[in-house]
Amino acid sequence: MTVKKIAKDSERQKKVQAATILQAAKEADSALRDKLETQIHELSQELKTYKESNQKDLEHLKETHNSELKNLGEKIEQLREELRQQSKNILELLTKMIGKE
Repeated sequence: MTVKKIAKDSERQKKVQAATILQAAKEADSALRDKLETQIHELSQELKTYKESNQKDLEHLKETHNSELKNLGEKIEQLREELRQQSKNILELLTKMIGKE
């Protein structure tokens, strides 16, 4: 009987030890999962912030680009008008010179 009792005690101790190890592993797993979920959440927030910042920067660049295009268009139109006026003045001058001869 003592051998059976020793075997049962040994088996019971192994089960308790296995249960303790399993519980410790579950707790470690849970702690790691919580830590990883926190990091994922933080990274998601950081990514969201970067996306918003990049979107604002892109909108600003688009506005600046459009403004510059508008300014260049206006300058081109001014140069065209100056060229027309100069051509008109040259034609008038040539016409006067031809008329005098």
